[in-house]
Amino acid sequence: MARINFIELPAADIRAAKSFYAQAFGWALTDYGPTYSCTVTGDIDVELQGNTAEAPRAPLAVIAVDDLEAALAAVEKAGGIITRPIFGFPGGRRFQFRDPNGKRTGRLEKRIRLSDWLRPPRPLRGRRPHGLGRLRDQQ
Repeated sequence: MARINFIELPAADIRAAKSFYAQAFGWALTDYGPTYSCTVTGDIDVELQGNTAEAPRAPLAVIAVDDLEAALAAVEKAGGIITRPIFGFPGGRRFQFRDPNGKRTGRLEKRIRLSDWLRPPRPLRGRRPHGLGRLRDQQ
């Protein structure tokens, strides 16, 4: 069954957000570029998105699925509206959609091997600053 595995939070000041969550809740956050950081517990994790062009306006649930393309087709068939087609992000690939109410936005993500996610990020040489494509070569 598909389940929520990430909650993405907008963080215009990512340093301040990382400091706050570390101090308030003891969270250890891993950086995947200068504007993207997340917990890596393997349970329901939290992502901080500091790139204002990429960040959601409100907290956003990420739902894990085994087959991203089939999930996209199922969302459309069920009446969902695709607001951003499949794209790469530091944990794999996902897309954004709106449910029939038009108010809730969610994302679906292709599951990845936990060992790939926990691996330290590679240097940013020639890549997009928030680490997009880190795992793309392995998909």
